Amino acid sequence: FRVFLNTLQGREFKHPLDYIEKVRLKEADILVGALNSCRIVSTNWTEYGYAGQSGIDIIKQLGSEKIDRPTFKVVAIHHHLLPVNQVEAPKKNGVTLSLDASRILEASQASGVHIALHGHQHMPHLASYQSLPGVGQEQSAGLTVVSNGSVGVAATRRPGEERNTYCVLTFSRDSIRLKMRELRSDQKSGNYLYDLTIDAKPAMPS
Repeated sequence: FRVFLNTLQGREFKHPLDYIEKVRLKEADILVGALNSCRIVSTNWTEYGYAGQSGIDIIKQLGSEKIDRPTFKVVAIHHHLLPVNQVEAPKKNGVTLSLDASRILEASQASGVHIALHGHQHMPHLASYQSLPGVGQEQSAGLTVVSNGSVGVAATRRPGEERNTYCVLTFSRDSIRLKMRELRSDQKSGNYLYDLTIDAKPAMPS
């Protein structure tokens, strides 16, 4: 993966795999917090994700970044934060949920994250997450959790008749548009699975 990042972005091999990338668009900025959830060494527990304190620190940093323009905050992680299959079958080597998913979601909500991207199982799925405050606590805005599917995973890794899928996020000054579409191998147009505006208001300069 470090070789991939170096080829794609010119990122140094020794740099941490938890980091923030700022993307400047025409009408808005995007702060992307990339989290490394592949921390567990090759054992029976390898399939479980775990972002750990390094990942949580990046999410907290997202919440304190200086905002100069309308800004959307995104967290990207490989292992799942919420289930995407209707049934998660028990396996000897575990399942694909991140062990600290609850902590990641709570920290993301507190830091004003708008979208969390995950995708270990290559399944297209959307969900909203918002925890309710305890007594004396303030309510934080919720976030949308996007499982993007996969454009290239083999059919043997996709349940049932699921096709490959891809997702396009369009960021404007005050909204995020999400379109998710099937990718067909017969070159015919795939169906749209989602075409909607995500309920998200950008962080604004203070």
